[in-house]
Amino acid sequence: MSFLQNFVFCLCFLKTIAYIIITGILLNKYNKLMYKKGTFLAYIPIIRLYLLGKYAFNPLVGFFIVLWIIINGILNGKGIDVSESPINIVVIIIIIVSIIITFKKYFDLKKGKIPNAIELEEQNKLQELTEQNKTVQMQIYDASNASIINNYSNVNNQQIPVINNQIHNNSSINVGKKNCPKCGQTIQNDIKVCPFCGYSTEQNINSN
Repeated sequence: MSFLQNFVFCLCFLKTIAYIIITGILLNKYNKLMYKKGTFLAYIPIIRLYLLGKYAFNPLVGFFIVLWIIINGILNGKGIDVSESPINIVVIIIIIVSIIITFKKYFDLKKGKIPNAIELEEQNKLQELTEQNKTVQMQIYDASNASIINNYSNVNNQQIPVINNQIHNNSSINVGKKNCPKCGQTIQNDIKVCPFCGYSTEQNINSN
């Protein structure tokens, strides 16, 4: 091998080592901020790729990356080159984007812009308690409304006979009475001169 080839080989080797170390440190620190503990799995190559996909997107993306790396290795072992295949290019792009997103999330976690796993769990519990509280309040509100309606119905049922009796009594009181043609006051039928205005009711009868 010539000097240039050796130099390129060394650069590629150093680049790979740097990539492993940098991504391992990144994932370890991210895990420490997110879950309050580091993980040595960040330094294992194939698991590191899974963690990248998981932290940047979700576990399914991490599983997809690992699955393709395994398939890629099997195909290369059989002499099939898939380095330029569309799916391999897509996986490489996903890995690069995952590194960028994980870096961003790491600094956001460090600055407190996004919550960690413990804070997310507390927020979810608080939200569940809030929803339960709302449900209980609605049940109490519905029960109170039902009680008010029942009480209102009971009061109405009690008042209706009283009102009917008052109407009957008033109608009974007015039996045998008449209104004065002049002043309109209520007087007895047998009264001939209105005690309020002095009008003679007999005059009204004779004139009729």
